[in-house]
Amino acid sequence: MDIASPQWDVVMPSSFVTKIEAVRRRQQRRRLLAALCWALAAAGIAALTLIALDRALGIQDVLGRVLWTAGFVACCVLIIRKWLVKELSQPITSYDVAQRVEVEHPELRDIVTSGLEFSRPSETDPWVGSSSLRRAVVLRAASGVEDVDWQQLAPRRPLQRSLYAIAAVSLLASGFAWWAPQSLAIGVTRLFNPLNTAEWPRIHDLQFAETPHKLATGDDLVLKLRDTRGSLPTELTMH
Repeated sequence: MDIASPQWDVVMPSSFVTKIEAVRRRQQRRRLLAALCWALAAAGIAALTLIALDRALGIQDVLGRVLWTAGFVACCVLIIRKWLVKELSQPITSYDVAQRVEVEHPELRDIVTSGLEFSRPSETDPWVGSSSLRRAVVLRAASGVEDVDWQQLAPRRPLQRSLYAIAAVSLLASGFAWWAPQSLAIGVTRLFNPLNTAEWPRIHDLQFAETPHKLATGDDLVLKLRDTRGSLPTELTMH
């Protein structure tokens, strides 16, 4: 027993506990990256939506634009709280991974978590049982997880879905940039710098097709207009 004890101290953590810890770190990285991607995608959708609404409403006064930017900042704060803060406040532990192993392999119920717990105390701790009992529990857990597929314990699908989401938002933004680059640039400027003087281009640009210079007394005034940006509006008011 005295000869086997040093070997147990070295081999068990490297072949059992270390694998659980590696899965924990991998899963934690993937969850954080997925949360970051979801947050960026949500922020991008919020920005594009606010830009489109600003274009439709044509907000002119500075106060309205400042409030519009404040709304975007509030959206970003909610997004950060929903994904990033929540993820950082609930880190994955080694016991979470051990419980996941037991869920995937019901025959190992309470074996993996017990082995993980008994592998950590000191050999001289009198409150955790004899060293031979703890060694037996850890050995049983280590032998039980030999056939476990550790790669499946850190699923990639949540990360893939978040990458698809941010790719879709990027594609949407690229489409706007290709279809209306000037409008997108103006919208971004107005959203992130509400004090800027950038204004939306006019939808209609009316010009006189023929300007009358003389009008005889009693004749009707006839004005011909054309829209350099497309079709004439259905209604027109002149002052």
